[in-house]
Amino acid sequence: MLKTGLFAIVLLLIAPSTRNRIMASIDATIAWTIEYAPLSFLAFLIPIATAIAAFVIVKNAPKWEEPESPMAKYRREAESADEMSD
Repeated sequence: MLKTGLFAIVLLLIAPSTRNRIMASIDATIAWTIEYAPLSFLAFLIPIATAIAAFVIVKNAPKWEEPESPMAKYRREAESADEMSD
């Protein structure tokens, strides 16, 4: 997937018309970021902070423990009763 995306970007950057359009879009984004400084920083910060928070939550989540079978209790009781009767 990454290789395909990089290949598509290279192909888009080869053609002068698409290169100019992409560069104009990047320039417009930079101009918007500078013009609306506090708002744009928040707009960039929210997805980054969300990704970091999700990573921390997943990393610190408790490990899943397989619940014990409900029949295991009765098997242990039956085994201990058999040992006592022997």
